[in-house]
Amino acid sequence: MAVANLVLLSQLEPRWGDHVISRTSHDDLLFTHPGDEHPFAEWLYVVQRGEGVVEVRLEQTGVVVSADRCRAANALAVVEAYLSQLVGDPPVVRHLT
Repeated sequence: MAVANLVLLSQLEPRWGDHVISRTSHDDLLFTHPGDEHPFAEWLYVVQRGEGVVEVRLEQTGVVVSADRCRAANALAVVEAYLSQLVGDPPVVRHLT
């Protein structure tokens, strides 16, 4: 699970790294607004549930605003949709080739 979290974080970093703070542990990810301190007012919680299932929860002061589960293959798209709810849409990153 830690490897899956690392892969997901590395995929999210280019687009979201300047817009959220990732607070990680071995089994889960917690995304908050930059500058927020504990206790957080709003956050996105992502946990690998095993069997290739990822759970995503957007919470405000302990109340679940929205939640979903998806297959690991879809985790990037689902987490990005929830990050958009947390902080708004970041600018599009264009890679020079």
